[in-house]
Order: sequence, then C-alpha cells, then structure tokens
Amino acid sequence: MLDRTILDQLISAHADWLRQEGHPVVLSGAFAAPPYRGSVHSCFGPADQDKCPENQDFALVWTRAKDGPGLRLVAALADGLTSSYRSDWAAELACWTGVKLLTQHYTEAMPPRQLAGAVFTSVAAALGQLCQQLTADPEASCPPEQFLSTWKYILAKGLLLQTTLTLAWLDHEMLRVALIGDGGVFLRYYQPDRADEILATCDLSTNLVQPLGPGYVGPLQEWIERPAQAPFRCALTTDGIVRGLGEKPFDLLDDVEKRCEENPARTYIENAIAQRPGDFADNLTLILLENA
Repeated sequence: MLDRTILDQLISAHADWLRQEGHPVVLSGAFAAPPYRGSVHSCFGPADQDKCPENQDFALVWTRAKDGPGLRLVAALADGLTSSYRSDWAAELACWTGVKLLTQHYTEAMPPRQLAGAVFTSVAAALGQLCQQLTADPEASCPPEQFLSTWKYILAKGLLLQTTLTLAWLDHEMLRVALIGDGGVFLRYYQPDRADEILATCDLSTNLVQPLGPGYVGPLQEWIERPAQAPFRCALTTDGIVRGLGEKPFDLLDDVEKRCEENPARTYIENAIAQRPGDFADNLTLILLENA
C-alpha cells in the first residue's frame, strides 16, 4: 500500500541537517536573517475549488543560525502538477532536497548558475529514487483507490511525481533565483529610479508547464540575478497567486505589508480567499523576501 514511509525516509536526512545548521520554516511563518526578513504561507486555497483534496503546493524557507560565510537565506516553493500522481509528494521532496543541497554545497568559488543546475539535477535524481522504490513492487505500492493495472500503467508511463520548483537565495550581495515551471517572481526596489520588475510569470492562456520530475535532464527554465543591497521586496509565488494578482502586484502586497506585522504572506492569502475566491481558485503559496 502506498504510504508516506518512503517519502519521510528520503526527507528526514535533509530536514535533520537543515535543523542542525539553521532554522527551517515549513509552509507558514515569519523568518529573519538580518538584513533580510520575510514571511511565507501555503494553503489549499478556496474550499470549493475543483482540485485534488491535498494541497499540491509546498514551501520551505531556511535561515542560517549564525553569521559567517555561506548563504544567509534560502527559499523554495513547488507546485505539483494536478495531472501527475502524488505530485504533492514531489513538491515536498523537491523543496527539502533543493534547499539542503544548495546550502550544503554553496561556495563562493562555484559559479551560482552552475551550482543551481547541479542542484536541480540532484533533485530530479531524488524524485527518480522515490519513483524506483514505488516501481520495484507495484502490487505493494498500489494505492487502495487504484486498479493494479492502472497503477502499473502510471508507473510505466512516468505519470507521477511531477512538480515545478523555484529556488531563491540571498548571500551578502545578491538575490538569485532559479526555476523550472510556471512560478512567479516579482521585484520592487524602493528607489525613485527603479521600476518594478516581473521577472517570471506563468502562461495562463495555455497552462503549459515544463515540470521537474524523475526524467528531468535540464536546462534551467529561468535564471535571475539582482543586487540585494538596496531596499527591495521580492515576491515568489505559485501560479494560483499569479491568477489573482493583476497588473500591479506590489500595490496589493505593499498594502497588506503595512497592515500586518506577524505574517503578511498569510494575511494576503486569507484576504484573497475571503474577498476574491473566484480569482484565486487554486492552491496558493506566497513567499515575501525583503531587505529593509
């Protein structure tokens, strides 16, 4: 029977290491790694939407426990594909694996884009390892709601464990973002001569998505680098947030930031569900990063 035992075993080593080296925030909460801070929230979204019963999004933010060389803050969010079986597991495993490997192997000597490519390849390998364990004994891993023949077809065709993945990290100088899939990345510098930037967004007209999964071989879909010294706010989102943000996303995000000290990301999502559930009819995940 398919249960979380295999998944939890793969995640536990990453989670233990990240807890020893710093502070992981999972799914919802506020965080700080001075001079950076932010908040994160992920939830199912409006209750009456036509989605799987699970939240297929996942989010993880890690901050370093003490000052010193290396990354100060790493954020990951993933959105499992509805058409792919157990994509919620894929999203969770991708975030834990990506954050741990990026943090563990970061050095100032390695080109950041090269590091990101290696991390994404390793995340795909972890998804492949999970897939292989499920494929090894289809009768044992077959979910109770599936016919065995259907489950064998899913395994043979690789119709499982597909997810998007966005990884963002901050060192002492730069904000860097690497992503596969249809995540949103929005940046605002609080300077008169700097315009807002939509660095990545999703194609809502076709819903075409390049997924990360067991068969991924690269390349990165998006690579973003921006200075992180000046006051800024960066929003990382899954496509559910993008659907309702509109043409001026930071006008809405700045407004909720001013009115909420605890977790602006959660407040924004809760307000979105209460006020415009039809515009946000999806799983919803938002990470806000800023240098105040």
